[in-house]
Formats: sequence, C-alpha cells, structure tokens
Amino acid sequence: MLRLGHTLLRVRPANYVVEPEQPIHNPWLRRDSTAYVLFVLFLAMVALKQWFINWSGDGSDIFIEVMGSYVVLTGWAVAWGTAGRVFGGTALYLPHAAVTALAAICILLAELSINVMTFSFGLEKRPEWLWMSLTVLLLGGMLYKQFQLVLRRPRRALAGYAAMTAMLIFGLLTLPDLLKEKKLESTVYQEIVLSPQLLITPGIDPKAFIAQAREKVFADKREVK
Repeated sequence: MLRLGHTLLRVRPANYVVEPEQPIHNPWLRRDSTAYVLFVLFLAMVALKQWFINWSGDGSDIFIEVMGSYVVLTGWAVAWGTAGRVFGGTALYLPHAAVTALAAICILLAELSINVMTFSFGLEKRPEWLWMSLTVLLLGGMLYKQFQLVLRRPRRALAGYAAMTAMLIFGLLTLPDLLKEKKLESTVYQEIVLSPQLLITPGIDPKAFIAQAREKVFADKREVK
C-alpha cells in the first residue's frame, strides 16, 4: 500500500491472482434516462389515482399528492445514495431513484388490480391479506436491489437484510391502522367507484339495500338501549 496525499495506491506483483470481474446486475437501472422516465411515470400515476378519488376537486389535492410523493421518493433515493457513498464508496443516486420509482409503480399497480377485483366481484372490502403480502414482497424486492447497490455481500445476506427491513417498514406503516378504533370514519371501503361494465357479479337491488340499512340501524339502536 502506498499513500500519496489523499490517494491510496495498491501495488501488486505480476503473479498476484485477482478475482474475475463480476458483471453489473441490471445495467439498465444504472442509466440516467431510466430514473427520469420511471419518476415521471410514477408521478403521472399518482396524479391519475388522485384524480379518480377526487375528480370533482379544483386540482389542489392532486398537486399536493404529487409533490408529496416526489419529496418522499427523492428523499428515499438520496438517503440510499448517501449510504452508498459512506459504505460502498459510490453514491449512485439515480439508480436508487430508478429502483424506488419502479417499486412504487408496482405497488400502485398492485393496489389498482386489487381494487378492480374487489369492485368487480362485489366484495365488501379488499382482501387485506393479499394486499399485505404483495406489499411486503414488492418492498423486499426494492430493498434487495438497493442493498445490492450499497453493499458487497452474498445474495443470501442481502435477501435477509431486505426481508427484515421490509417487514419492519410495513409493520410501522400499518400499526396505526391496527390500533385505530373501529369507528365509521375508520371503516375500510373502496376509494374508487369504477365503471359498472367492470362488474362481474350483479349488484343488490336498491330497495333491498335500503331495507337492510334500516334493519341495521334499528338493530344498533336496540343494542344501545
């Protein structure tokens, strides 16, 4: 080892055996254009989702949601890039941004697919176990790629780090909902009303629906008395 100022040189003899170079995993994720395209696509999907939820608004909710998503994803990518600079010597901000945006897009598509399935089959609420499973898997995949960009560890170790971190993050995000009291405003319901053409099962007759609602109200009043 030879140090010249801040430069560290490693001198090896000609017969020193060096490990073969490893190919770069998913080189398309390291392109700058990939990060930009995925970021724009994700923000467009966030805006479209918010428009479906509040299509009659003035657009301020859409702007706030898009800017909030932009700040969160940018902060997440910058944090991982800084960790890469500290632990791996390279920041790779844009590859981390690409991985983050891709995972966020997949989570949005999974949520949309589950909501469409719930609406089409006339379910009272979406199957939370399916949503939780998909979210943990997607978070784990995202974290695995980001750990791979930061650390030089065996794949099993990276998969273990990713799995534990994904379950921890998901647990922290869902803990407030689990502790929330079962009030009317906290009831799980479909946020988006889709086109009737997507219905696979026939809907309930309006008169029967009103009769069931009245019966439910009277039953609740009797329980209160």
